[in-house]
Amino acid sequence: MIKLLILGLLAQNGISYPYELLQLVKKRHYDAFITVTKGSFYYNVDALEAAGDIEVVAYSPTKNAFVSKTSYQITAQGKQTFAALSVQYLKQPDKGQSPSKVGLLFADQIEPTVLQAALTQHISQLKADCLVLAVAIKEAPTAGLAAELLTHKLQVQQAEINWYQNVKEKSNR
Repeated sequence: MIKLLILGLLAQNGISYPYELLQLVKKRHYDAFITVTKGSFYYNVDALEAAGDIEVVAYSPTKNAFVSKTSYQITAQGKQTFAALSVQYLKQPDKGQSPSKVGLLFADQIEPTVLQAALTQHISQLKADCLVLAVAIKEAPTAGLAAELLTHKLQVQQAEINWYQNVKEKSNR
């Protein structure tokens, strides 16, 4: 998925260097849909370059010998790869896998106070995530389907809060 993300960002924004793209992921709150670490992001940039899907258009060394600004753009082959990955991921079903829900499969084997604390933590985190998403929807320069995705994510998070609160009440009995 990270390759699709990188190619899509380069298709949207033209020439960019990886750090700029990572900042866009955060600014646009795309990290609400995909977990991106710096290591995995840069690894995939290198893999896309090696495959010929992106190409270096500028290299700017900095004062730090270990850091440079290498700007990339998507190639014609990269546009084809982007199209193929788009179709591939659009057709995949959402699995909705969640480690916390797997843990809940065994709730009757978990110490009640530990279970209650974990559920409280999930509810708090989901509420914090909802606040961030609500601000992002209002302030971010995101339009079209990206804005719809953020709105959907907010609605799903709100439903999750209700669900976790219900589970917490039932497990407290």
